[in-house]
Amino acid sequence: MTRILEEDYAYATARVRAIERRLTDASGFDRLIDAETTDDAMKQLMESCFGDGTDAGRQGWEMMLDQEPERVLAFLAGLMPHPEILDLFRLRDDYLNAKRLLKMMYQGQDLTAFAGKSGGTVPVPVLLQAIVERRYGTLPDIMGEAVSEAMAEFGKKADPRDIDLVLDRAVFLHMNTLAAEIGNPFLTELVALMTDMANIRIAIRGKLTGEARDFFQKAILSGGSIDPARFRAAVEKPLEAFVESIRITWFGEAAISGMEGYKAGRGISWLEKLLEDRLMVFVQRARYTAMGVEAMVGHLLARETEIRNVRIVMTGKVNGLSQTDIRERLRLTYV
Repeated sequence: MTRILEEDYAYATARVRAIERRLTDASGFDRLIDAETTDDAMKQLMESCFGDGTDAGRQGWEMMLDQEPERVLAFLAGLMPHPEILDLFRLRDDYLNAKRLLKMMYQGQDLTAFAGKSGGTVPVPVLLQAIVERRYGTLPDIMGEAVSEAMAEFGKKADPRDIDLVLDRAVFLHMNTLAAEIGNPFLTELVALMTDMANIRIAIRGKLTGEARDFFQKAILSGGSIDPARFRAAVEKPLEAFVESIRITWFGEAAISGMEGYKAGRGISWLEKLLEDRLMVFVQRARYTAMGVEAMVGHLLARETEIRNVRIVMTGKVNGLSQTDIRERLRLTYV
């Protein structure tokens, strides 16, 4: 990749900083939660970063939230001198599409009806053709090899979970590889932390569900800042001992607090919220970068969190959750 210079991002950073003044902060989410109806909440969203400012109210909040991630990516790609950096995050949609397509194929469903996530690096028709015809030359090498492996693993036991295990390992390998090629320290550390967070979830969920050694060997990801062997060894330890063993890592205190909440009856979702909040603490560093790729990526992940929080609020309202329950589920905001 061409050398990335901070000054190349002076204009893009200025644009992003201007947009970020309209991000929904904690007080904004309080107002959203307090809105009497979803229509009132939609009016508030139309005054923020959502939609194009004209049609958000007409299309409904669910469709608006579904479309917003691709709109954010398109906005950033139009600003960035090196929009291919966004592929680092678009890969997540590629592998999600591959998972869904493989499972549909093995369930005998009509693959032509698959719409898929449009935010990936590989167009859905190209991915579909590669899978159906088992010709992977049109896919990136890591992805093609992973799809082939996933099909082979499924063929052994017809267990759909093997598809998830193979492709989950591959997407993090792909992201770590691409981050290393880009060579930006912020991105490299961010993807390593995302890998660590996924491994913590895998290890704790695996312990809680009584998974055997074979699961840990297959599921644990490489590329994080924490040695994968520590996670694979979790099968041999009591859960408390494993959580204590990662105390001094970036996510250590969040994992410990999450497990305390789990024991108190708050569920595994509380742990996941705390882990995601801790990742956002790292992402917030991008706010203090004068100019550069960090500002672009920080904005992308800030918007993803904002979109998720809005979905939590709106879904909670529709399902009659209390304001207290909704607030407890919200993730840490970027601003």
